This record gives sequence, structure tokens and C-alpha cells, in this order.
Amino acid sequence: MHVLKQAGLFVRANLWIVPLVALIVWVLFRFLDPAPPRSIVMTTGTENGGYHQFGLALKERLAEEGLEVKLVTSRGSLDNIERLTDGSGDVQLGIIQSGIEKLVDRRERDQLEGLATLYHEPLWLFQRTDSEPAPSSQTDAQADAGEDENSGEETTDGDTDTADSTASNSTASNSTASNVTEIRRLTDLVGRRVSLGSEGSGTWAVVRSLFQVQGDMASWDSQGDGQWQSLAGRAAADALYAGELDAAFFVLPADNALIRELINAPNVELVHLSQARAFAARLPYLEDLTIPEGLLNIRRNVPDQDISLLSPVATLVGNEHFHPALTALVLSAAKEVLRDGNLLDAPGQYPAALPMDLDMSAEAEYYHESGTPFLQRYLPFWIASIVDRYIVLVIPLIVIMMPLIRSMGPIYIWRIRSRVYRWYEQLRRIDHLIVKGEIKDRLDQEIQGLHELEDELTRVEVPLSYAHELYELHLHIRYMINRLEAMRPEGQDNQSDGTVVPA
Repeated sequence: MHVLKQAGLFVRANLWIVPLVALIVWVLFRFLDPAPPRSIVMTTGTENGGYHQFGLALKERLAEEGLEVKLVTSRGSLDNIERLTDGSGDVQLGIIQSGIEKLVDRRERDQLEGLATLYHEPLWLFQRTDSEPAPSSQTDAQADAGEDENSGEETTDGDTDTADSTASNSTASNSTASNVTEIRRLTDLVGRRVSLGSEGSGTWAVVRSLFQVQGDMASWDSQGDGQWQSLAGRAAADALYAGELDAAFFVLPADNALIRELINAPNVELVHLSQARAFAARLPYLEDLTIPEGLLNIRRNVPDQDISLLSPVATLVGNEHFHPALTALVLSAAKEVLRDGNLLDAPGQYPAALPMDLDMSAEAEYYHESGTPFLQRYLPFWIASIVDRYIVLVIPLIVIMMPLIRSMGPIYIWRIRSRVYRWYEQLRRIDHLIVKGEIKDRLDQEIQGLHELEDELTRVEVPLSYAHELYELHLHIRYMINRLEAMRPEGQDNQSDGTVVPA
């Protein structure tokens, strides 16, 4: 029972620390490391484009992990950058084409953090193989089927059977006619009618950077003496089929419907850029890809030889509103979505850290170097996230709590002793009255107060280790009572013990 009393005294003496610790914990959890949200918004691309299709697959995978992804379609990379950097925080995640960030100012680029590269989006250059216009093999329905991912204008995701059928019936498919000079370098585009991609699109940005590296901005600024056009994917393809263009650039994944259509179209062939490796060495966000003979169409042997292409990559990016704890979860889901690869990307090749022209977040760097964080390998993400946050918060909490815990002992001692020492103030006050000679008129009143103080001290609880201080106070009070009684005039009743002093 006595032990319980001692524990109770200790607890009551240190109750002040409870609200203080609660406040510290709340501040740490609220401001230093907020819990990851259960829902994020991702800006993708056109509804039928590759970015949006990847977003749909990612959304489905993350839903299995309890994270809701809301997809917002856009016209392409520039739209995505604008949404991610508008400061509203409405969008936290998006996909852009590598290199497109060079079209925006430094302030906007600094608001973006790279998470991973996702897949190749080659720069395709197609040229006509004859001088006669070729009839379009596209129906009106196919012309409205899709949109260029990086320009926001229509390309296609339509059916390619018609193109295959037309191509198989054509004797001139993908063979270079004798009256057409083959394009091998950018300089060969001079004097030709060429589509560079719609202005501001990913295609346009890549082609412009090639001319810039080549040191031929004069040709770019003059737009090939007025013969070059800025057309989106669908419009460029139709103009190429109709003979209104001699060549056209496209930036699209290898499995895009428009690329399959162009590969199988008559009188159109894929161009081999002989200087692709030289350009890739100077532009780190582009890779030199080798397309093996027959890769795009084995039966028709397209291409009929190994060719080189330059390729940017689709890049997953976040902004300051994207919770860093979600990085590993999103990248793990992306890895599952991209697990099987495609014609140009080996299984397991993506997501990857390179090439990355943006600053990569610390969490993304850790994932690419070490894989999934330790706790998430064995626990569901949300449980691992809570444990991880606790571990992170325990360190500053310990740092703050150590001096507080050390102060509990001295504060406890002070609180217990204050139960005894505070009564000495009354004894000191009486001493001062005696010194000043003001005690004579207050003798009886002060003696009575000291007797009441003795009674009150009997009800004061202190630990046994401090009991000697309490009894010392009893002795000092008795000493003061005797001292005051000795100061009474002779013959006055002794009120301290009820006896009468004889005259």
C-alpha cells in the first residue's frame, strides 16, 4: 500500500509531462511527416494515347494496393507540365516525354522531380518511296480514332487490318523507287516537303533539338525555305499518303496503331538516320536504338536491314505535392505493368533511372538502387508506412524526450521538498517581525497560527526518504512556538498548553 502511495506521489509530481509529450507527438505527426494520402491525381495524355493507356494499367494495379488514382486526360507533355507546376496541387503525378521540359523555363522545371523512365518513344522518320501521290488507305472513322500523345491533335488508335490488306496487295510496298533520293541525314531534308510535328509538341521539340545540335538553326528558322510544315501525327500521315509531303517525323511507341499503319502502308518507308549515334552522344535524353531487320514485320521483312533510330523516353514525374512515401508503391506498380516489355524494351528493363534530365527524388533514387524498402517487402504498404513513420518520428522524439525525462527526477525532488519548504516562509515572516520589534501585538495570533500549522503538517504526505525533512520542520515550528511564548509578559496565560502562569 505504501508503495502505491509513493508511486501516486511520483505520478502527480510529474503530470505536467503528459500534455507536453502529447503536444510534441502531435506536432511531429502533423507537420514533420504527414501520412500518405489514399488518393492521388495523375495527368496522362489523350484518351486513346499510350500515356493514358499506361495510366489505366497503373490505376488498376494501385487499386489492388488500396491507393486510388484519378486520371485526367490532356493534350500531351506540355499540358502535363503546366498542370504539375501551376501551384494548385490538384495534380501530383504525370507523364512527360524526355527533353520536353527544355521548352519550359527553369522555375517550372525546378518544381518537377523525376521518378522513373517508362518506355522508349522513338523518333520515326518516314519518307515516300515514289513521286506519285498514293491513295489514302484510311477511313473517316480511322482518321478520328486517336490523338498524338505529345501534340494534342489526332493520330490514330484505329484498326490496322485495312492497312495490312492494302499493303499486301501492293507491289511497291516499302521499296525505294529509283526516282526518289534516299534520306540519310537531316541535311537531306532541305528542299523537301517535311512535317516536323505540331508546334510545341514532343515531336517538334526533338526535331528542333537535332537542328540546334547540328548548328543549322538557319534551316529551322526558315522552315526549309517554307517547305516544312508543323502537322500533328494524323494530319502528317494523311498528307504523306496523299503525296503532299515527302517525309514526316513522329514520336510514338513502337506498338502505336499509327506506327503500325505507316509500317504497312504502300509507298512509305522508314528512314535510317546514319548520324543517330552522334546525336545521342550530344543529347543525353535521347538514345540510339537499333531496329533489327524484320522486327516490325517479320513476314514482310520490315525493316529490310538494321536501322538506327533516336528515341526519347516516357518519363514519370511528380511535383512537391506528391507524397514521397508513395514513390516505392507507384514504382513497384509500374514495374508490374511494364514487366513483359515490348518490341523495343526488354522484359524488366523499365522502370529505370536513366536517361533522366530532371532531378530525381531521393526516394526514387533509393528504389532504383536498392529496390523496395525493407518493411514493404514483408508488410502491406499501409502498415509498413505507419511503422516507417513511427521509426522516423521516434528519433526526434527521443532527442526531445531525453532532457525531459532527465528533468523528472529533479522536478520530483523539488515538488516533494516544496511541500515542506513552503512552510518555512511563515517562520521567516515571524523572524522578521521579531527583528523589527513588531511581534508584541501579534504574539497570541502567531502562536495560534503555528499550532494550526503543526496540525496541518500531520496530514502532509511525503516519501519516507523525505520524512526527516518533514520532522525537522516540526522541530523548527516547536522551536518558534517556544520562542514566542518566552516573549510573553509574566503572569499572562500560557495559551499554548492551557495552564496559568502564577503571579
